[in-house]
Amino acid sequence: MTIESLTEEANRIYTFTNTVVIAILVFAFALMFTTDTDRAYGNGATDLSLNWTDDRGNPAELDKIGSGISSYVQEIPAALLDGRELCFRSKNVNIYVYQDGKKVYSYEPRVFRLFGKSYGLMYHCVNLEAAENNSVIMIETENVYNDSKAYLAYVRLQESDRFIFEMLQNDMPRFLISLLLLLVGIVLTISSIAVRKRPSSRLELLAMGVFTLTVSSWTITETLILQLLTRNPAAVHFIGYICTMIMPLPALAFVSCITKRLEQMPVKIIVAASLVNTLINMISTSIGFKDYHELLILTHILILISLAVSIVYIVDSIIQRQMYEKASVTMAIACFFMFGGALADILRYRIGGNSTDIALWTRYGLMAFMLVMGGYEIYSIMQYAHFEDEAEAMTRLAHTDSMTQMKNRTAYGEKTAALKSADTGSGCFVLLDINNLKTVNDVYGHEEGDKHIKKGAECIRRSFGMFGECYRIGGDEFFVVVEEPASEEKCRRAGERLMELVSDYNRIDKHPVPLDIAFGSARYDCAQGNVREAYHQADEKMYELKKAMKEAVRHG
Repeated sequence: MTIESLTEEANRIYTFTNTVVIAILVFAFALMFTTDTDRAYGNGATDLSLNWTDDRGNPAELDKIGSGISSYVQEIPAALLDGRELCFRSKNVNIYVYQDGKKVYSYEPRVFRLFGKSYGLMYHCVNLEAAENNSVIMIETENVYNDSKAYLAYVRLQESDRFIFEMLQNDMPRFLISLLLLLVGIVLTISSIAVRKRPSSRLELLAMGVFTLTVSSWTITETLILQLLTRNPAAVHFIGYICTMIMPLPALAFVSCITKRLEQMPVKIIVAASLVNTLINMISTSIGFKDYHELLILTHILILISLAVSIVYIVDSIIQRQMYEKASVTMAIACFFMFGGALADILRYRIGGNSTDIALWTRYGLMAFMLVMGGYEIYSIMQYAHFEDEAEAMTRLAHTDSMTQMKNRTAYGEKTAALKSADTGSGCFVLLDINNLKTVNDVYGHEEGDKHIKKGAECIRRSFGMFGECYRIGGDEFFVVVEEPASEEKCRRAGERLMELVSDYNRIDKHPVPLDIAFGSARYDCAQGNVREAYHQADEKMYELKKAMKEAVRHG
């Protein structure tokens, strides 16, 4: 497959991806704005998010669970328990549910040590026993960490299948957007292979693709879809942490590629720091000292530093006019969306309350980033391909004989020069000459002479062209390179075919001066350095045949 076909294939993939982007976005936003839980389920769900008390009877809230062990109690009317489960989603807490003092459910999963202390996000559907009188429900929680980043959410009495479907419906728009961005990242990463003629663009596409893969992988773990599908929330949680830790690497790599600062010291320091941070996190978690959640402040600091360095590079690049104005504006807008979303989510996590979607603004920032920057990259590649096609067309014109459409003397000179400097390679040179062209020009005019040349070139191309490269190197002189294997046998067969074509033309055309082409061949071997000698040998053989052909005509 040629580079041109690879680039064409990349453009087709981009077009297909854009179509998928629009389709999924329309579907995702349609779900987001048309979901109506009450209409879908009627009054089948009873919200239990409020009216909980602690074990001392004081009001308690489930959306911000404190450290250690906490208890939440509520009395439930018997009529509400019939055929419904206690459903909720949780984060970073072990859970024990009691009905009238009897334990009916517990969730304290054993998490593989490398994955961290907590399973992250999970959903629960607890079977409750039917009762004649009101039941006292107690939810006991054990916070895995010593902070407030733990909660219970969407607490309700509901049929379990309806609850699960509702969770899918609520998280599906976010999941589809994250999945879409993940697919775009894969396409960008794979497509970077096709851009071989522009190493800088190839690196930019690769960095943007890996960055998109990393961020979208993190945002997809913050929905509940993978947890629902895999029933392995700890592994999903682990993937999210790994993506967060390595996020500064592709982000800064992309910006430094765009701004031509990939080799600067801050980039190397942040790359090294990110790798060290990832290693420290994994070792510390594996030995049970501190896990990813407890060391998340280090990751957030690195992300903020990489954002600051990226902004400095972008601003400095714009001031120094190191990019086209359109590229500068486009990148500034795209990075504003991306970095603004990431910064907003970090601030929400650090100083805001708990949220069931801590990747909200990063997800939409990445979507805006991809729409702006991805579109510009595609436009740039298409522009480059257009200029490249024009350059190739000019090159072809510079190396093509306008009369015969064969390669011209310039191309011949480059070919022979390459063979003279080569250490390997062998084949045959063939020199050809159209006889009596001067007579045709003098008697019938140059217009007829040009027809003679064109017809001779056509015969040469149809005979020798299937075996080698054909050149017009003078008014009536032609040159052919036939490379191994079996170059001598190919020349013999091509010579026979040439004589047949010339004979057929003369029989049909009945021109007063028949077309006659003399040729000679000689073997060359680059390893022996005899390219020049082979040319002269072929030239001598051609003139010997030319002389013999003229003698034959003279004698009848």
